[in-house]
Amino acid sequence: MFKLLVTTVIAVASLTTGAYAQAPAAAPAAAPTVAAEKVTFQDAIDRALKRNPTIAEASADILRADALLRQARSALFPQAAGSLTGTVSTPVVEFNGVETSPRGQLTAGANVSQLLYAPVTWALRNQAADTKVVAERGLDEAKRQIALSAAEAFLTIITQRRLIDNSQLAVDTAKAHFDYAHQLQERGAGSLLNELRAQQEFSADQVTLENARLSVYRAQEALGVLLGSDAAMDAADEPALTVPPTPDTPDTRVAERADVKLSVAR
Repeated sequence: MFKLLVTTVIAVASLTTGAYAQAPAAAPAAAPTVAAEKVTFQDAIDRALKRNPTIAEASADILRADALLRQARSALFPQAAGSLTGTVSTPVVEFNGVETSPRGQLTAGANVSQLLYAPVTWALRNQAADTKVVAERGLDEAKRQIALSAAEAFLTIITQRRLIDNSQLAVDTAKAHFDYAHQLQERGAGSLLNELRAQQEFSADQVTLENARLSVYRAQEALGVLLGSDAAMDAADEPALTVPPTPDTPDTRVAERADVKLSVAR
């Protein structure tokens, strides 16, 4: 029974391998063709901070909070009002040739008021000032998030390109292995199982290569979105990442973070 099962498996494998061996290796599918504009690392960060709509939205929140603060403060300023009224009487009443009432009258009035005790208005003013501070901290946090996202997309492009190089080398190696195993099998000096394993390894490496190419395309599209561009953006260089000269202490690491400042302000 065992010998019959092995014989059947080998026979099926022989037919399958013969079909693979007779047909040429399929050409790898072409990755999406994108005429991407190349930008440097620093230029990508600057353009993301300048063009990303999230930054514009956070800036608009600051302007709105500032307008609300001015409105709240205006209630505490001295209030002055004035009026000027002119009246013309016709016909003029006369008595013995003398006018008893003037033809024209001009009346002026003025009113000045100042709030001396307004705790509710003071509270609204302080609340509006806090809202403006939160909006400013929110802009800093939005800039930090956009800069990090743009940097990650930029570095992802570089990383996936290196994976493409490694995957291409693996595909070439697997193809050479499969060709060698197939030649040995045809000469009767090799094993059918080795040839099938080589074919499987070659196919798996092709899948890995295409996935790496697709990842580069997706990272280019993501970078284009973050930079506010209508097309994909490509990495033009490999940045030299250095440690900032500021002292690296627990206090500075926490206190200088934009998200921590935003949480404290809220």
